[in-house]
Amino acid sequence: MAELAPWTRHLPTGTDPSSLDLLGEVSLPRAWSSRWAAAPDAPAVRDDSTRWVTSAELEARSR
Repeated sequence: MAELAPWTRHLPTGTDPSSLDLLGEVSLPRAWSSRWAAAPDAPAVRDDSTRWVTSAELEARSR
């Protein structure tokens, strides 16, 4: 059995790494941007003030 790449531990349980198209969205910024646009009110990351920053806020901060 082939050893899994270390990044696979971050995938949801049951996700087959070989089923992923890692270059499907060309770049990480493009992939992130499309996900943020699809769910602008979703929590994306916690900031220093211990509150969640939404996808829309993160997109705005990234420009």
